[in-house]
Amino acid sequence: MKKAVVILLFIFISSLLSAQWVTDKDYKFKINVPLDWSRETKTEGTDKIYDFVHPSNNIFLEVRAFKADANVTPDAIAEYFQSQYLPNSNRVAFENYTLNNIPGKFAGYNMNIDGLEVALGTFYAVKNGIGYVLWTMIETRLYNQYSGIGDEVLNTFTTISANSKPTVIVIPTTFKITNMKLGKSLTSNYDFLPQNETKLFQSSQEKIFVIWDWEGNAAKKTMTVKWYYNGQEINGAGQSYTLPADKKGYGYANVMRPSGGFKAGNYYVQIDFQGKKQKRIDFEVEKPASKGGAGIVIVPPGSKGKSSTNGGSKGKKVNPQKSNSSTQLSLNHSSFKLGEELQTGSKVNLIASSKKFYKNTPQVISVYEWDGNGNGHQLKVNWHYYAPGSSDKITIISSTYDFPNQNGGESNFSLSKPDAGWPEGQYWVEYYLDGKFEIEIRFDVIPGPSSATSSTNSAWGKAAGGSSSSQSSGSFKSGAKKIVLISAGSQSCYSFKTGKIHGDHKNTDIMVEPWCTEDVGVCGNWLVTNHTQMDAINTMPSGNFLSDGKSYTDCDVMPKNKVVIVKLNDGSYAKMMILNSDFTKSNSQNPPCQHKATMIVEYPAF
Repeated sequence: MKKAVVILLFIFISSLLSAQWVTDKDYKFKINVPLDWSRETKTEGTDKIYDFVHPSNNIFLEVRAFKADANVTPDAIAEYFQSQYLPNSNRVAFENYTLNNIPGKFAGYNMNIDGLEVALGTFYAVKNGIGYVLWTMIETRLYNQYSGIGDEVLNTFTTISANSKPTVIVIPTTFKITNMKLGKSLTSNYDFLPQNETKLFQSSQEKIFVIWDWEGNAAKKTMTVKWYYNGQEINGAGQSYTLPADKKGYGYANVMRPSGGFKAGNYYVQIDFQGKKQKRIDFEVEKPASKGGAGIVIVPPGSKGKSSTNGGSKGKKVNPQKSNSSTQLSLNHSSFKLGEELQTGSKVNLIASSKKFYKNTPQVISVYEWDGNGNGHQLKVNWHYYAPGSSDKITIISSTYDFPNQNGGESNFSLSKPDAGWPEGQYWVEYYLDGKFEIEIRFDVIPGPSSATSSTNSAWGKAAGGSSSSQSSGSFKSGAKKIVLISAGSQSCYSFKTGKIHGDHKNTDIMVEPWCTEDVGVCGNWLVTNHTQMDAINTMPSGNFLSDGKSYTDCDVMPKNKVVIVKLNDGSYAKMMILNSDFTKSNSQNPPCQHKATMIVEYPAF
């Protein structure tokens, strides 16, 4: 980073709207900070510290003040601060600087924090027995976009006398939600017909709408619509809006039906303004009237209502009562166990039960018993897989079993080892009796002896113990593998040839960025296809790759569940597809926004 770029940090001066003076009479300073910036005050030894974070989380600003005797100089403060707080930084500028009649020193730095390149601008000063350190931190690639915003705040910093009474500038922000209601479908003027306004929905409802009116003085402020199921926010369903300069208006939002339908239970939708609750409406989704398919689910993390089944019972039986059919068939939940080998001649007696298996385990067997007459009843089992660090499951296979016309019995389902061995991670076996969820059993595949590599392309072994087996479209070939990349750190980069996850962003094929965006920011030379299956692409598609013709590696957001072709530096190609991303945003982490992206990768692609 050139010196000229860093010095831009303090050369912009402009007025701040919707801001408020932060004043410290003990340490004799004030600074005007926008109301929508988060703020925290703390002490560290004898230092008083004020931290401020921009709403985008892309600017961090700190004011540090402390008592300083006559021998303390800005140069001494600079040397101490750099040695204690920026030991691995590269100082690219250091010169005399005066800020609002406060003489001091300006220093510019760049440094790498867990694989993230950041730029820091720092002002050191001493006045009236008080030492000051003012500094900002902005990611280098976002510097031109956000440095001017940080400058507006920094340039309001000024010292005050002990007797002065600074004017407090407050432009109040008022906002109110009115006429909020729920319904099944909107009219052309964004309202509900009387018959469509409701707080009770069926599982099969395609979309659930919320509409509202608002009024107030809240230009450029943010309101967010969030959806909750059983008290937990539905990740990926929330929507944010930047309000216009009007004094009133209206809006609407919706949550879409997941695959399989909405899960029955209690929901609510809540509107927040600037992170604080404004209004909420509770509603309910009824249980489906029919005995249809299993695994009805609300949107799991990051899926936008398009993910596969998600039981969510956490190992507890959800339907302990007997079935309501006339024959009163019921499953004996205490009989459900897992193992890898049956005793000779038995359908349910395992040589040993377990919930942990190695990669080369030949098969996993789930045994069970039932009571009552089985005539006319059906049992369905779903096998699911969660990769380590992922919150999105892959449905491996489903099978069904038609009970015989007899009173009571015992049987089992099993799944044999995939050709390349069981991938490590957590697995679910879910049982549904006549379409109603009964019980799930979880097991783990842990590190252990590996099996021999197979030359076939089959992803999973065969299911037994049922009929009508159906392979999941989410399964993947043994030539591909599932990885998890975490932005801004030692697990943010991936090299296809070596199959290594690392943090060296200068020598990598793709890198996950810590952007505050819903979809994942990915750097590399790639293009997105319209395919959703890795094996659907057998030839190089035509199109422009992201970084072709540029002197740098470009970055952009990458959509989920779309096959992406990556061009490597040597001209070879790889495939990848993001299955899920866990997004976190917190002022307590650095950087404040992070993505944990679960993806399938395959090399070579063709």
